[in-house]
Amino acid sequence: MAKRMHNPRAAKIHRSYTVDQIATLYKTTKSTVRNWIKKGLKICNNHKPILIHGADLNQFHTENRQKHKRPCNDNEIYCMRCRAPRKISYGMVEFEQLNEKTGNLKSICPECSTIMFKRINFQKLQLIAHEIGLQHTEYQ
Repeated sequence: MAKRMHNPRAAKIHRSYTVDQIATLYKTTKSTVRNWIKKGLKICNNHKPILIHGADLNQFHTENRQKHKRPCNDNEIYCMRCRAPRKISYGMVEFEQLNEKTGNLKSICPECSTIMFKRINFQKLQLIAHEIGLQHTEYQ
């Protein structure tokens, strides 16, 4: 099962939460919250019940979300099957205009042959068109 990304702003920052309250807030189990504590979620003190500040909880989820991001360069598209940014194969790209400012790039992943898509504006497309071998362009 895929990991669920939790809303980093779900907890109120000026409130303290117990493990049970956090499990209810994020619709997870108490053991998941205890695993978060083992992974670095700060607790207020070592007394029972374990209390966690809402600001620390939000910070933990924000950092966890940033850790899993895979930013792409201008000449890359994120492949959903490989779960990694892949370079656009030279000449193996199509452009579909959506409106006067943006469009979609469509290419094939060089590793797994999956079709990849990327939303791009015309200014960036003009900068990378020669790098990716885009022949037919309908942009202004």
